[in-house]
Amino acid sequence: MFILIWVAIVPVVILHSMVIASQYKKAIDFELKSGEDYANAISVAFTNFIDRMWYAELSIGLSILENSSHDPAKIKEYLINCADSEPTILGITWANPDGVAVYSNNSGVAGLDSPFWSFYEKIRNGEDKVMSNLFISEVSQNPTFLVARAIRENGVLKGIVTVAINVNELRGIFPPNRVSETSSFGLIDENGMIVYSDSVPDLAYSKRQIKEDGPAWKSLKGEVVKISDYKINDGTKRLMVSVPLSKLKWAAYASIDIDEVIKNPYNEAVSSVVIMIFIILCSFLMALYLIVHILKPVRILEKAANAISRRDYTVRTNFKRKDELGQTGLAFDHMTEHIQELESGRQLFLQTAAHELRNPMTSIKGIASLISRRISEGKPIKDTAELITTLENEVNRLSKLLNMILEAFKLQRDNIEIKANMSPLDINDVVQTVIKPFIMDTSNNRNFILNASQPAIVFGDFDRLADVIRNFIDNAIKYSKDFSEIIINIVIERDDAIISVKDQGMGIPEDQLDKIFSSFYRVKNGSEKDPGGMGLGLYICKDIIIRHGGSIWAENNLDKGSIFYIKLPLYKE
Repeated sequence: MFILIWVAIVPVVILHSMVIASQYKKAIDFELKSGEDYANAISVAFTNFIDRMWYAELSIGLSILENSSHDPAKIKEYLINCADSEPTILGITWANPDGVAVYSNNSGVAGLDSPFWSFYEKIRNGEDKVMSNLFISEVSQNPTFLVARAIRENGVLKGIVTVAINVNELRGIFPPNRVSETSSFGLIDENGMIVYSDSVPDLAYSKRQIKEDGPAWKSLKGEVVKISDYKINDGTKRLMVSVPLSKLKWAAYASIDIDEVIKNPYNEAVSSVVIMIFIILCSFLMALYLIVHILKPVRILEKAANAISRRDYTVRTNFKRKDELGQTGLAFDHMTEHIQELESGRQLFLQTAAHELRNPMTSIKGIASLISRRISEGKPIKDTAELITTLENEVNRLSKLLNMILEAFKLQRDNIEIKANMSPLDINDVVQTVIKPFIMDTSNNRNFILNASQPAIVFGDFDRLADVIRNFIDNAIKYSKDFSEIIINIVIERDDAIISVKDQGMGIPEDQLDKIFSSFYRVKNGSEKDPGGMGLGLYICKDIIIRHGGSIWAENNLDKGSIFYIKLPLYKE
């Protein structure tokens, strides 16, 4: 017995060690991927910010051109208001085509420091949007960079709007940081200067130059760089990911202390070792215990049987044995699971049936009460035709529900089959017959598209196949928004006709795709509205298609929504 325990435990220990190593690698890989995603998010946020600045500069420039005859004081007031509306702006300057500052929001011309001239020539050479690298402003004595926009009229340069950016206020444009204590992110310009660092927003200008071996240099050349053990100036190791901002020729980075990344795997490894030692000790004790208490499984089985007699269907023996008692326990657990499923199905059916049947019964009762009350009061019955139509619709709805329930129970009895009037037919005719009422009903608010290029002759029951197509379209309407498209495709692949109904609805969770054709099953996806139904339609559809020798399935649409498919064999004379 003890030898068997050792034989069982040694492989487990080896496997567990491999799992620990795998968890460590997964933690590193996951954090690198997370860092890349966050660095890309920083890249997108900053690029959008610069695009927004260029757009704002264009708006400011055009406004100044249109009001160039106004009092300079009013134009300055306009620039002041524009600067005050955006906390990241230090200064806004309007310069003429010769580069001479004409208007500014402050007494100093923050937008025309000497570093501006290096890229001002780019505008004179035909570029419309330019941006400088980081420098110390001669006006504010703070790190800043400039964003400039050429203002042209009929291709002629009329002026330049320049915005000086306060790098210490950039935090508000970025997405929230990751939930970790040591994570950080930032931006690096073409010269390798740290433009912004969320961990040290007020970093001294002299300390902003990145190391010569920094990964961002490669990112400035267009590479995505991932390093799992990058050592920073204080000696600590960090996971570093940097990505290029290709449009702006800058780079964004995200990093995190490696000790924080491996903390959880390390703690789990320690816990696992302790647990493994405990398990080994328990295994030897259990060996002695099993020798002495060989009848314990029998007692467990007896208790489980007694629990079932008390209608507790959640009880399980959970035997892991490979002997006769283990097989008995496994069969017992399968039996209890089946009983529990039947009981759950029965309760779900009663709840669903009560809910679905109550609505038409309530309407019928309400109409009957209204007619009875008016007759007893001697009042004329208004809208008789409308009341009769409503009553007839509710009776038809009630009849349809009852027929669906009856048919579902017939399907569950193997000795009863649904009769079908089989004959050669064109599935295109079936689809067109079904779709026509939906198209004519303007309350559907859906755009129906039918794609069918050639006849598709199958051997089947016209009415039954129409029921299946109708159910698909009903579901597409229920689970999609108004004015969306419902696309029906009919194609021939080899010896089969394939009919698909595609909607633009909320889709079906992947873990429910194989369950939707079960009886009384309805999709659960947190939708705000309950589309109703008893969960029998697709169950019946599946039986109809199987009896036609075909197959039925559903897929999630990559864009949005779901696609339901039917495959039927083509008719051969």
